[in-house]
Amino acid sequence: MVGVDVQELYRLHLKAGSGARVEVSSRSGVWEGRWVVSGDDFQVSLLAEPVGNSGENKPPDLVQADLRVHLGTGIHSFPARLRRLKGTVWRVSLAGPVKVMQKRRAVRLPVDLEMLCRTARGEEKLRAKDVSPGGVLLHAPGELQLGEELELEFIGKPWSELGPVKGVVVWTRPAGDGWACGIAFRGLSRQQERLLVHLVARGLARQYSREAQQVKS
Repeated sequence: MVGVDVQELYRLHLKAGSGARVEVSSRSGVWEGRWVVSGDDFQVSLLAEPVGNSGENKPPDLVQADLRVHLGTGIHSFPARLRRLKGTVWRVSLAGPVKVMQKRRAVRLPVDLEMLCRTARGEEKLRAKDVSPGGVLLHAPGELQLGEELELEFIGKPWSELGPVKGVVVWTRPAGDGWACGIAFRGLSRQQERLLVHLVARGLARQYSREAQQVKS
């Protein structure tokens, strides 16, 4: 992956990480809990109160703290303001840049989208099975060649708004009645990079919203 706005990508990782373990460090100590994504809001559900009594037999409703969220993409740390919602559930407002330790993989959005794939051999329609800001997983009837350069274009809005994108085949493996092929994007414009991050984030938000509704029902 190249050139994607780092802070946007880190927020995308946080948005995709609902349920992850989180550590909250304040002046009163360190607490553990779960990272919760609710629509466009970030929250933490703690195992205990993050602060002691304030002299009025109740903790304050606003806490300054440092958070460490343990995601599959790495440990994301950042300063934050925590405002109480109810009990041990707090709304999180980022108060500084997000830093990542033990960086791992990019967030991927599962999809089933039709794409045009243009190579030196011609043009064919393939299916995209997941998308990240750095690349796409394609299902192809035949194996694409490692290192092969190609041009891809999503069919149908809003993904088609990206326009043609360049890519290179970085891995392949048999998959069902065809081949799974990992494509790394190359030479994206700044506008394309930002739109990719936005589309993946929006898709993940919808995915987690559906999962939350299923749990409620």
